[in-house]
Amino acid sequence: MRPRYVASLVAIGLASLAAACDSVSGPGAGSGLIIRGEPALEDTVTANARIVVAVSRLSLNHSARVQVEFRYGQVTSAESGLCCTYYVRPADTTDANGRAEALLVHGTAAGAQYLVVTARALGQATAFTSDSVIVRTTPGQLARILIAPRDTALFQGDTDPLALAAADRYGNRRMEIVQLTAATAGVSVSANVVRADSGPSRQMVRAQLGAIRDSAWLSIVPRGELAVGISAQYLGQSGDLAVVKLDGSGLRSALVTSQPGDYGAQAAAMNVRWDPTGTRLVYDRNETTGRLFIGDLAGVAHPLIYPSPFSDEFHPDFSPDGAWVYFAARSPGLPASSVWRVHPDGTALEQAPFGPDGSESRPAVSPDGQWLAYSSDGFIHVRSLVTGARTPLHVPGTAPRWSPAGDAIAYVVSADYAGYSGPLRIVSPDGNNDRLLVTDEAYAPGLDWTPDGKYIVAKTGNYGLLELIVVATGETIPLPYSGRLFTPAWRPN
Repeated sequence: MRPRYVASLVAIGLASLAAACDSVSGPGAGSGLIIRGEPALEDTVTANARIVVAVSRLSLNHSARVQVEFRYGQVTSAESGLCCTYYVRPADTTDANGRAEALLVHGTAAGAQYLVVTARALGQATAFTSDSVIVRTTPGQLARILIAPRDTALFQGDTDPLALAAADRYGNRRMEIVQLTAATAGVSVSANVVRADSGPSRQMVRAQLGAIRDSAWLSIVPRGELAVGISAQYLGQSGDLAVVKLDGSGLRSALVTSQPGDYGAQAAAMNVRWDPTGTRLVYDRNETTGRLFIGDLAGVAHPLIYPSPFSDEFHPDFSPDGAWVYFAARSPGLPASSVWRVHPDGTALEQAPFGPDGSESRPAVSPDGQWLAYSSDGFIHVRSLVTGARTPLHVPGTAPRWSPAGDAIAYVVSADYAGYSGPLRIVSPDGNNDRLLVTDEAYAPGLDWTPDGKYIVAKTGNYGLLELIVVATGETIPLPYSGRLFTPAWRPN
């Protein structure tokens, strides 16, 4: 049966452009309908216009009214296919002249979609004809520059391409070419490729297009690798102990250290140390009580002490010869902790060679293996592992770490609980030369030195980034990828 209506639909916009879009056949191809794209069908973001559809009726019933419906259609060609690049009023009924109207409002996302127009007689469920045209939403005026990554880390001498684009205020990309230049002396630029020339240091590059400017940061870091705790992002995700190169590359999970559902607990408790060969890791794992584990990078780990006589074990550290693991522990029924040691195979468990000195925690063995720094009742102490002689340094703090030369101890002035942080300071082993290392910054307990003694790596607060700190000057070089990482330990060798 022939359709009751033979229709022609023409979309007319009120605005004007120099040239209209070409006619486009879409899902309704073959229906005998033609939609001519006028200015309203291609315009910039947030532009709007009135769409008028004329239905030419060639039947005997010239007074019949027609409902015209407007809806989105998927672009399956090379067009962008973004959803909802425009808004259109869904339907209208033709007037006595056979005309229907729709309000077309371009959205904030540039792209293209079909506008599908369907005509049906009032009261009829079946459409007698439909056709479509592509609606294009184009970017607005230049308003910003897009740069990715905005902050990154590189080893000295390495290069990295940056993604650059001109954009409107909504982030839609434009076609202009953005120029990239070095803003500081320690970095060079070729096209969009950045080279890390001078490090370790903090550098900047600048992007410019006309009067629009933006910048990106670059941390140039020494070559090295860290073992770190990596916190869960959501409930049900496990916490991991990870290994990552200092430029952020090669991040990989080494050991699963908490089970799914332990969200939050693992970030507060894990402390990790390398053995002197850089092949094994000892760490504490907090579930209901703390336990020490030792494992390799293949993911094989086991309890360090089994069965354990302690109610809680934490804060491990290898001796420089790898013969002992020193740690803090609490015995059942006792609130105070003391320093113990055990061989890495779990044998020869004994209390450190001196009596308890208050509530002891955070043991750290000197590079020559002769001295032990630790925290006791909120102060830093040093003891001889040969004679047991104690040297109170009279400085409040926790988390002491020896410099590789053994001539300085870095520590944090903070309570040793989750969520606490404080100033980072350095003191000589005899208690002299105590000085603030970084001004106006707080660090979480748990830090380490680089093997050359020039830098310290520590986490700002408990929810910030890891930073590389220049010991000589206090300059800080943030590691921009490290928001979920904590308690860093520098890999030997």
